[in-house]
Amino acid sequence: LEIRPHTVVLAAGSGNATLRHLCGLDVPAMQRRPLHMVLVRGPLPELNGHCVDGSRTRVTVTSDIDAAGRRVWQVGGHLAEAGVEVSEAELLLRARDELTDCIPGLDLTGCEWATYRVDRAEAIVRGGQRPETFQVLSEGNVLTTWPTKLALVPELARDVARRVPAESTPIAFDSLVTNAWPRPDVALPPWEEVSEWRVFEDSRPAVRARVA
Repeated sequence: LEIRPHTVVLAAGSGNATLRHLCGLDVPAMQRRPLHMVLVRGPLPELNGHCVDGSRTRVTVTSDIDAAGRRVWQVGGHLAEAGVEVSEAELLLRARDELTDCIPGLDLTGCEWATYRVDRAEAIVRGGQRPETFQVLSEGNVLTTWPTKLALVPELARDVARRVPAESTPIAFDSLVTNAWPRPDVALPPWEEVSEWRVFEDSRPAVRARVA
């Protein structure tokens, strides 16, 4: 099977660096900014939103359901950016205070807490600052994309669609050809890979649960 694409779109986050190399594009185009994300699971409401204080986003909360049916909040924003410099225990204390300050009346009783570290992949910006919006780098028939943040993904998709030439319109393809090909595993979300969850005891986060 030989595939000759009119346009190649790279949208693999930090994996774009490897894909660009495989495409023969060796010019550095990507920067990484570390984050220290917070996870909270328990009897929580569904919430997806930002708390913006002046020119910065204090916290960003996105909700999901884990494999055991528990609500999980993933907490980022400035909290995760500044949290790179502190320990897990210190970040969890900050996260509890920020959430209760940003969402008055929020009941966190019975919740378990954890953190994980990850690098955010973005297009290179002078001075290493965060890009103001999504980024698309066009080189020949290759488009390298970075959404900067998930909220900008729909607009990024619309921009890519506008850039794809009309002759790139998909044609009929017999998918049976690829049925015997191996399929890659889908990565687990971070909250399914955490080894320890903590609860607050005497105003300090203490280990309470382990995930097999």
